[in-house]
Amino acid sequence: MQDDKLFIERWKQKEITLSSSQLSIAGASGRMLDVGCHLGIFANEMRRKGLFVSAVDPNPQAIEFARNHYGLDAQVKTIDSLEYKPHWFDVVTMWDVIEHLSDPVNALKKLNTVLRPGGLIGLATPNRRNASHLFTNATRSLRGIPLGSLLDPPRHLYAFDRKSISVALDKSGFDVIRTWTLDTYETHSRSENVKMIYRFAYGALYQTSKLLDAGDRLFVIARKRNG
Repeated sequence: MQDDKLFIERWKQKEITLSSSQLSIAGASGRMLDVGCHLGIFANEMRRKGLFVSAVDPNPQAIEFARNHYGLDAQVKTIDSLEYKPHWFDVVTMWDVIEHLSDPVNALKKLNTVLRPGGLIGLATPNRRNASHLFTNATRSLRGIPLGSLLDPPRHLYAFDRKSISVALDKSGFDVIRTWTLDTYETHSRSENVKMIYRFAYGALYQTSKLLDAGDRLFVIARKRNG
């Protein structure tokens, strides 16, 4: 089971490496809270970079793995149940969480309270304006087929693009300083488990997404406003 869990996460290594590097470039240091840490791979990467990391996730099995495999300070908690002192952390990260929340702005405001003024928040979410989704819906429209959606309640309650995630962060007291996208089709295009014709199609989608910076994964780093 442990090997299976690690395999599931390894394909995200490019995301982890780039995200941790971008946070470091933005000045990430000191105490960090990883919200929705899952197995703790990203939290462990940031700890290796010298940060003092705490991690939370609502999944007890994921927290047990994070503790036992990485020795992380990890707790079973949700954003609503956080009990840290105001301004306690210098960095907060929240990868693949915000789209699941019933009130994203309220959650961001709660995280704002545990961040020091000038502190950083990093998050990732599916990109509503990714090249593949837009292309698929364009062909659906031409064929008279109902358009697809990234929403699938109760799992994904919100779908963001650069503009809407920036608005949510602004309402919560943050200023966006960096955005970028990545595309999981790169992984599919190189997989030996995918038929050659689909590998070619995935490769074409990946190159288009890369050219337009319209990958299916949207990443954002923002800074808490002073005052």
